[in-house]
Amino acid sequence: MSVLGGGSTATNVELVRELAHGRWKAQALAVALRLGVADVLADGVMSAGELASRLEVSEDGLRRLLRLMVALGVFEDAGEDGYRNNAASELLRADHPDTLRPFALRVLSTEYPLVARRSSDRIATP
Repeated sequence: MSVLGGGSTATNVELVRELAHGRWKAQALAVALRLGVADVLADGVMSAGELASRLEVSEDGLRRLLRLMVALGVFEDAGEDGYRNNAASELLRADHPDTLRPFALRVLSTEYPLVARRSSDRIATP
């Protein structure tokens, strides 16, 4: 008996879509990690503009990345263009006692090295 594909048609469609979207979700995570977004947000709520200034990246590109990461459940919208860490993004901080940063960077650098680097470069161009 197979674990995958055993559900209803709607469930199977959802499964295939989720698997297909996995790549861009991983790419977004890789970019957030490479930029160090969670580390900077350890200081508290920040606007996209302030965060972009601290990271020396494009505000528009960073805002788009942050909105995507909020939709994926990583980072939290604090209102009025503010963002903060949540329980998931706290695990991406380098100084967190249970950090998943080295693991995620290792996996993502093996799977998506060129794509993540190019995406980071686009956001890093103010």
